[in-house]
Amino acid sequence: MSKIKQNDSVDEPVLNDESGALVRLLLQESDAERARLASLLHDELGGVLVAAKMDLGYLETALGTERPDLRRRFAQVRDCLDTAVAVERRVVEELQPGLLVHIGLFAALQWQIEQVRSHSNRVVRLQVPESEASLPLPARVGLYRAVQESLSLSRGDLDLTASLCEQALRLELSPLRIEFQAVGALRLLVILHRVRAVGGRAELTDVAPDGRRLVIELPLAAPSA
Repeated sequence: MSKIKQNDSVDEPVLNDESGALVRLLLQESDAERARLASLLHDELGGVLVAAKMDLGYLETALGTERPDLRRRFAQVRDCLDTAVAVERRVVEELQPGLLVHIGLFAALQWQIEQVRSHSNRVVRLQVPESEASLPLPARVGLYRAVQESLSLSRGDLDLTASLCEQALRLELSPLRIEFQAVGALRLLVILHRVRAVGGRAELTDVAPDGRRLVIELPLAAPSA
């Protein structure tokens, strides 16, 4: 049974089976909407921006670059388009990382950790197997979002370790330093239900001196004979 443990002094919100099913349904619909928006941005907005850059190159060639004022304007427009393309790609990756869809969970986690390192002073150490786990896309998305939420919820440095055995995929994050206020406890429930929705188990236990260890396990289907 999936569970999140915490100190006895903390009031933990509990959802019954019906409410839990509703939460998991909402999470699945949220993930589907993220994927839809990522595809829309990539296919339509991305295509428009690329076409605009091609048209700009054509105009630059046709009009020539003898006039300094035109050269400056072309350079400014090119820089603006490059910035717009970079923003579009970043938003698409945040909505639905291409690595998660086309490569696998471990590649997406490596990208995610690099984003955390580059945008904060946190030290996040990552260990993942060399070979990707064979997981259906919903399981990859659910586990990725659970880790993403855990990183957002926790303060300070931590270790993220992924390991594979014949029966299960195991993800361990430690030490998580979480303030157990009402919002923090509810966000922990979101993590729990994300893991449950893909058939996994989650457990949060205390570790010295002031952190907690989150262990997520997802049973792997036995290969068919």
